[in-house]
Amino acid sequence: MSANALALDLGVNVHGGGTATANDQIATVMKQRNLKTARLDLMSGADQTALRDQVQKIRANGGRVEVSLQIPFQWDHSCNPNLTYIEQDAYNQTVTGVNQVKDIVQDFELLNETPLRSEILNEVPFNSAGTSTTPYEGKPCVATLTAALRGMSRAIRDVRASSGLPLRTILGAVGRDFGFLTFMQQNGVLFDVVGWHVYPRYAESSLLSDPWYGSGGPLTRLAVFGKPVHINEFDCGEIYDSTYENRMGATYTETCLKALNKHLTDLRSQTIVNLESVHMYELLDEPSKAVPENRFGMMFDLANPKVHLYLVTAFAGGTLSATERYAITSRGLLTDAQIDAMQVTATPSTESIQGSSITTTGTIVDATGATWTLSGGVVYRNGVATVSSSVVLLLYWNHTVYQQNSYGGWWDWVNGGWQATTDPRLASTSTSTTTTTTTTTTTPADTQAPTVSITSPANGSAFPRRATITAAASATDNVKVTEVRFYLGGSMRCAVTSAPYACQMTLPTKRGWTGTLDVQASDAAGNVGRSSITVSTQ
Repeated sequence: MSANALALDLGVNVHGGGTATANDQIATVMKQRNLKTARLDLMSGADQTALRDQVQKIRANGGRVEVSLQIPFQWDHSCNPNLTYIEQDAYNQTVTGVNQVKDIVQDFELLNETPLRSEILNEVPFNSAGTSTTPYEGKPCVATLTAALRGMSRAIRDVRASSGLPLRTILGAVGRDFGFLTFMQQNGVLFDVVGWHVYPRYAESSLLSDPWYGSGGPLTRLAVFGKPVHINEFDCGEIYDSTYENRMGATYTETCLKALNKHLTDLRSQTIVNLESVHMYELLDEPSKAVPENRFGMMFDLANPKVHLYLVTAFAGGTLSATERYAITSRGLLTDAQIDAMQVTATPSTESIQGSSITTTGTIVDATGATWTLSGGVVYRNGVATVSSSVVLLLYWNHTVYQQNSYGGWWDWVNGGWQATTDPRLASTSTSTTTTTTTTTTTPADTQAPTVSITSPANGSAFPRRATITAAASATDNVKVTEVRFYLGGSMRCAVTSAPYACQMTLPTKRGWTGTLDVQASDAAGNVGRSSITVSTQ
């Protein structure tokens, strides 16, 4: 198995928290099967008692959780043209949701399957855009969605900065419309992880090269963004067919198993992209739902697993009984030797000192048994220096060791002051340790917002309709301005990262239109300064 295989976590979708008993059973199944990560639904502002119980039980067994963050906009398909309101409302709702669980959840996905929203499909048909951003431009419903996602992503960034926790934002794509991600990125939606949903059939080409997704295959398309990837929904494509029986031994159900085996084999060995996790959709069947949503489970119910779960357990390196192992090998899916190899390379689904941090004394022991220490600003892993960048604090959280440095700039901007030092799930290579004795101090948090002013045009300026104007601004900060964003009528037109700060924009076609030109300057700590004027058309 490749080194990348060690870094791939398999997990499941389990939606929200259930009863205390069901939450116990789900956490136990995940631990036994070595399913290290779960994806749940988080309804912002709702009572999170059951969800927190589920998350805490999964974490107690060494797993981690990400959430599909669903604010009221999830169910609003009205394409509200008041983009300023939509963005601010999404921001406010997201702050509420993230603050409810930020102590136990690291990764937040912006809504769910946003390219498949009904109003978006009316403007950009599914799988029609490819890598192009053009189909999304000038579409009113896309503009509304963009404002909502921008507000959500800003909120997560700001909570990350204020809390000091290494929170991450996930933006998801579906199918082959990767231009959706590029468009959102160009329009101010901030994201740290790329999400993707895929349901490949047995007869389809390998996900490592399938040309239907574009040159190089889908993983190559996702790698363009330079970010970790989570496949947040994964199952066989056969499950969508009207002929799918959901019965072991039946033709299409068995073909589904072959599809899972084929494509999981490829994903486990791939080296194209940083594929952090694959979430099976989903753990349990939901008989109350319509076809095909009623039959996606790896288990019929918590007492009755399918062969699908045995197969996923094998790829995860989890525990299999002799009967379960035979169910895999007798179908010719995997050999005993292949199953054994995956168990050998699997890392345990346990985490030491969850949420602990060290400064200049103490140690962190990660899930592989590697020992982390800090001395003189240098990070040591099993006695071997790994980072030498004036580090003042280490944090071990959700299977990842993070560092925080004593100076401002890029390193202290990432994750609100935290930078992932390494993924400790890779096997340890040394056994020596070191101790720490020196002391260091942290730099006080930057709370001063940049100062920004619009230098052109003048407030109240009037222009011909459809005129292209250049807006200019000056911005200063006590540390450094990292970005200046220009908005016209609530829609972001430019994001400029260095002076001179200027943006060309075209005014509406309507005569007598009056709108707001808003400029926002941000610094590395997430502080934002604002200035606005009005402009109109003659």
